[in-house]
Amino acid sequence: MEPRKKKSIIIMFCFMIFAVFNCSNDITEALPAEIAIRGVTESPVLDNASTQTISFSGYTWYVKSGIAIGPGPNNWNESNVMVDEEGRLHLKITFSSATSRWECAEIWTTSSLGFGTYEWAIEGSLDLHHDLVLGLFNYRPEEAGQKATEIDIEISKWGVAGYSNILNYAVWPPDEISDEDHWSGDFPVTIPYESTKHMFAWSSKKLSFKSMNEAGKVISSIKYAPLNPSKQIPQGTAPVHINLWVYKGKSSTLSQTEPVEIVVSSFRKY
Repeated sequence: MEPRKKKSIIIMFCFMIFAVFNCSNDITEALPAEIAIRGVTESPVLDNASTQTISFSGYTWYVKSGIAIGPGPNNWNESNVMVDEEGRLHLKITFSSATSRWECAEIWTTSSLGFGTYEWAIEGSLDLHHDLVLGLFNYRPEEAGQKATEIDIEISKWGVAGYSNILNYAVWPPDEISDEDHWSGDFPVTIPYESTKHMFAWSSKKLSFKSMNEAGKVISSIKYAPLNPSKQIPQGTAPVHINLWVYKGKSSTLSQTEPVEIVVSSFRKY
């Protein structure tokens, strides 16, 4: 996922009224702790010339490799991506003593997918180190006169130890409204569940986000139905991404000797 300046701008009263009017009939289970406007800082680099691919959950995925590229910026090592004998995806973050830089992991589908429900199953606690970001999203880069679009589920404390609003759902439209405007909601998670599922249901008129614990209980959800969906919701197809990276590309407390690993047991689109 492309990096964002993770700063929240105080939302004026009139914007709050608009947001409630626009979304209140579609909110289920929980409201976001904040709905903020965040700025785009750079786009993820998609190395479509990459020759390394993997098979995971019935799809073929490119494996990201590169130095000092977004998000982060970070270094990306193909060796930090692996699919085990049970078909589970392993993403790692390691530290390179040769470069004194973290090396992260990202994959994205070789094909583009459209409207439907996207679901990721994650094994292990969501209580990640505060400088780490787990991204589950689709992203269509700017090309052929079309501006970039993105639909995100991100899990992170954004560099703030003890931050509880670790679930972020976001919609980046094709920049027709403004180059920096998007919809974003941060949700609290206070229990470090041992396994979770995260999903969004995407149609031409609305998006529904939901996260559940291992027992199937909804821990956060919201529906986004803007007044002008043709401009405020991505309308085309896009590759699916999964990444694990270091916020701003640096950390003073992340262990340099103990690799970080996230296990994604499955992805499906239906």
